Amino acid sequence: MDFASTIDLKNPETIDWENYILRESRFYETRGTLEPKEEKKTTSFPIPDATILVILHENHKLYYSLPAVENYTPFILPPALHRDTRTYVQTYFREKYNLELSVRPVHKKWLSKDGKPYIAVNAQVQVGKMEQFRTFEKKEAQKILKEIIET
Repeated sequence: MDFASTIDLKNPETIDWENYILRESRFYETRGTLEPKEEKKTTSFPIPDATILVILHENHKLYYSLPAVENYTPFILPPALHRDTRTYVQTYFREKYNLELSVRPVHKKWLSKDGKPYIAVNAQVQVGKMEQFRTFEKKEAQKILKEIIET
């Protein structure tokens, strides 16, 4: 471990070559210049532009949708004007439905077939009357969510 801690293969410039233990190695002779450079691939997902699917539930046992729907449908919100998606969802449900929610971080990001960004968040009901919504069992909600995310 002591030897490994003296070597940073990702950054050979930081190695103390004067005290390098394996002076007869190819790595020492070339000062690490032959090591492959790993290019980090960064992809940035456009969260501020993403439509938000809110999966409103109670303990992941009951899932809620608007009463007019026949099949489970998550709540769909337009993109947040800022990066704080959780506060945006909490404020929306507080003002529109008089609910207090615990909103989890984004758990799914994807692009639709036409390239539009979407994110999904789980929102646990903490306080509020749920009679205003239609209730669905977990199995039915998961089936619909899987179909939505795959399209």
